[in-house]
Amino acid sequence: MEDRLKRKRRRKIRRIVTKSILYCFIIAVGAFVVFQVYRAVDTNISTEPAIEHVMYQTINVDGYAVRNEEIVTDQNQGVRCFEVDTAQRVEKNGTIALIFPDESAIQIKDRISEIDNEINNLEQIGYVTGIEPSVIDKQIDEKLNEFIQITNRRNLQNVDSAGEELLQLFNKRQVLTNDENVNIFESRIKALNEEKQSLQQQMGTSPVQITAGSAGYFSTQTDGCEGLVNYADVTDMTVDEFALLPEKIQTNTDTNIVGKIVKDYTWYLVFEIPQENLPDFYKGMVVDAKFSSNDTESVPMTLVSINSSKNSSGSIGVLKCTNITPELINIRRQTVQLNIKSYKGLRISTKAIRFDQDDNMGVYVLEGNMAVFKLIDPIYTTDSFVLCSTEAPEEQTDDTSQDNTSSSQPDDTSQTSSPGSDQSSSGDGSDSSEEDFEDEDDTPKYEYLSLYDEVIVEGKDLSNGKIVS
Repeated sequence: MEDRLKRKRRRKIRRIVTKSILYCFIIAVGAFVVFQVYRAVDTNISTEPAIEHVMYQTINVDGYAVRNEEIVTDQNQGVRCFEVDTAQRVEKNGTIALIFPDESAIQIKDRISEIDNEINNLEQIGYVTGIEPSVIDKQIDEKLNEFIQITNRRNLQNVDSAGEELLQLFNKRQVLTNDENVNIFESRIKALNEEKQSLQQQMGTSPVQITAGSAGYFSTQTDGCEGLVNYADVTDMTVDEFALLPEKIQTNTDTNIVGKIVKDYTWYLVFEIPQENLPDFYKGMVVDAKFSSNDTESVPMTLVSINSSKNSSGSIGVLKCTNITPELINIRRQTVQLNIKSYKGLRISTKAIRFDQDDNMGVYVLEGNMAVFKLIDPIYTTDSFVLCSTEAPEEQTDDTSQDNTSSSQPDDTSQTSSPGSDQSSSGDGSDSSEEDFEDEDDTPKYEYLSLYDEVIVEGKDLSNGKIVS
């Protein structure tokens, strides 16, 4: 009896164990199937478009600005009131400044100028006839919007003139809607003329004029370096002459100096070319120069001369510029950033780079719901992104990697370092298993990356032609 119970209990245990093993096997198979389906359906890819981007190769040099300058002096005593702004052009014998006996005379002169301006505006208002008020209303709306934009940009230089123009339009509107306002303006003009006559009597003698001996662009700032380099010989400057420039710099101590006239809008920047960058420079190239003394945009300059020395390893470059601005007219000795080359191409993340089974470098592009392998031709590489040529190699010309005005030498692309082997490892399992088509040698052919292609930056188990979403 006991033996039968034991046998029955053992059979029951065997059935339980068998069912348990079967259940575990079914669960494991199901989990495996679910995992494979998840991998096939959910690839967790992320993309970014291939967009054009420009990178510059820059160097910093110390240079000297050379201009055709003439010092303006005057021995008259008094207070100077300048009539021209910095970098404003003045004609020969044109008035640069007026000399007054004291500050009060300058205040009277400024008030007379304000009166003349107001009288001119009021007289223009009196001539408003035959114009519909709606026309003035439209002008007021436009000028008001312009005034708001100027104030929002905090453009203090133009806010006064914009306000005066707006006020004049309002006054014109009053004249058009009420003829009695004309009498008010006429009374105002009469009062202003009387005030002007009184001020002129107070001023007494006329101020002394300081005139320009030559036509050119005026500046009140001088630095003693106006004759540092002969303007006519600047393009022939040697390495030895450049090295002596710091010793020749002097400071102006003449109290009779009023300012300077830059007689030619063409000026030059002389600098020593770093020996390692000498192959990048050639006569006629245009570079963008950014000066350390101001926050203005880069200035285009043309390299007109490269002077090398037989006795030393240095070389002197001479850049020409035809821009005269208030920010540039007083530049002398400066640290200048030169953009000597530009690289324009399609920017892609280094995380997107993959290699196929033949070690062809490329990226996967999302076309519809399919991953397509496309080749890339890197022209500039950083740690985070790569610039790729916008043309296939057989279609490229020498301007793939160019300087600011013309193509660089064909070996420019050799300066580009290819991504490291870690980039290849980032695409584990991403070798192309399918081919777009093959030639007679059974070699797979791919298209090259194009502008705005959706590049797959992150994705697992990618292959050419694989459905990813």
